[in-house]
Amino acid sequence: VERLRMCAPDSARKIEGAGPATAGGVGGKAKVPEDIYIKAQKLSDAVRLENFALAAELRDEVKELRSVDKLSFLLEELRNSVAEEEFDQAASLKLKLAAELAERSRNTLDCRLQGVKGGRVRVNRLLALTQDSELLTCSPDGSASVDITGDSGSLGFGVDSTGGKFFQPTWSPSGDLVAATVIAVTDQAAQQQSVKTSKVLIMWAQDGSAMSQVEAPFTPFYYFWSDDSTRLSYLTTYADGPGKEWQVSLDLIRVLQEPETKASIYDVSMTHLEDGVPLFYSQCPRDKRMVVHVGDKRKIFVTEPAALGAEELVLSTRPGNFRAPQWLSRRSSSNSELVVFVEESADGKRQEVVVSDARGGTGPKSRRSLTEVSGFTSITVSPDGQRMALLLGKDLEQELCILEGPFELEEDPWPVDLEPIGAYTNFKEDLTSARRRVLGFFWSPDSRKLLYLTVPEKDDIVASGGGSVDIHWEVVDVVTRGHWVFERHIPSHAFLTQFLPFFDQYAQSQSLWVSHYYSSPPTILKLGTLYPNLAV
Repeated sequence: VERLRMCAPDSARKIEGAGPATAGGVGGKAKVPEDIYIKAQKLSDAVRLENFALAAELRDEVKELRSVDKLSFLLEELRNSVAEEEFDQAASLKLKLAAELAERSRNTLDCRLQGVKGGRVRVNRLLALTQDSELLTCSPDGSASVDITGDSGSLGFGVDSTGGKFFQPTWSPSGDLVAATVIAVTDQAAQQQSVKTSKVLIMWAQDGSAMSQVEAPFTPFYYFWSDDSTRLSYLTTYADGPGKEWQVSLDLIRVLQEPETKASIYDVSMTHLEDGVPLFYSQCPRDKRMVVHVGDKRKIFVTEPAALGAEELVLSTRPGNFRAPQWLSRRSSSNSELVVFVEESADGKRQEVVVSDARGGTGPKSRRSLTEVSGFTSITVSPDGQRMALLLGKDLEQELCILEGPFELEEDPWPVDLEPIGAYTNFKEDLTSARRRVLGFFWSPDSRKLLYLTVPEKDDIVASGGGSVDIHWEVVDVVTRGHWVFERHIPSHAFLTQFLPFFDQYAQSQSLWVSHYYSSPPTILKLGTLYPNLAV
């Protein structure tokens, strides 16, 4: 654990790559499957110390916990059935396992989006990528660690033997699965700085056993799970040949067969969805639809990947100066499915933040302008869909603002106003009198607090190059107007250069916050305090 560096997003995720898997609590004393990790660690320690009497007790306790956790039970039964060549039973268990994983994934997302303290599963784990490119999960204090790279060799892609490197580890919604990119580099390829092979690995988080793998023609650098963990979308870049322009490609992996299809849980297929530059997207929190922004094609559209007869529903052909659209977690009072993006006016002289019905096209009754903006705009929507944070930038000037909901398509007699973040705190009491620039911002699970990373304006250029600058995390409570400033912090080079430039995309699939069930505000992942050589 002391070798870790905090990676980018979600789930926290940048321990050079990763973050927390969190979910609501369950009734009773057992924190399933969290207790499984803790008991399994104690069992391992007892065996190592040759305390076999204690090991026997812990073995039985772990077995009992796994029988209580339905997914753990089904996974174990499936493995036993295959080992005993009971293949008819295995086929039935595969469908049950897929259904259970989909149900608990949706339940976990529902609890997060609605701010409900409850749910089917309770997990409080960090997913970490070490400097030696090893993947592990652990409790927030570093205990109960599980190496999830050890079984990759069983897939015919041994990381140790090929010199493979892991990148972008990402939790599934319920914390049961981990997806990661692994790259195999030969000595000759390393000298030429070229990648030989890349694959997407999907592993069970409890023990690191491999679930599936798929060849990736080009190296994935961003993952986004569907609401039920049956699909995994990702972004990669490619060029058709020497001298050709690079494109961003949006691709989709079928991780699990949806239970209703009655197909094999281990059948994995890859589908190309879209390409362009730039390309950003948002996953619907209720189903498998996506809203996609393709800059060079001048369109923002909704699509349902891999659906038979599915067609693009174009929401705008005048995208404004922004990156990532976002899907609001709650429907409007009229049951409209709302997405938010920035759009140019017809004459090209203005830009507006627009909410649009994802089912309604471009008509005037299917959209509403919230506010006019200028320059480049970054947007993040709170988990409950009731607030937006907007970073407005033009001519080196910058302002972070809060937009209060609720957001509706119907005209509101009380216009929506942008309130600068300065209204929530007294900047004269900050660490420095110099003006500070915002590098990224992230909503808390309870939608009350905004975490943002700031740097003095004079250091902004240095920060983009990964230099040592006066960088601080700050938190503001938009309800109580409380404000906290954390100690000086030096993020890793990967966090600054790979994650922060696209934070509004990463913030949708990964979180720097611990679940509200486990933390009392304004607690965030303060690993730098626990382990001085960690860097968020």
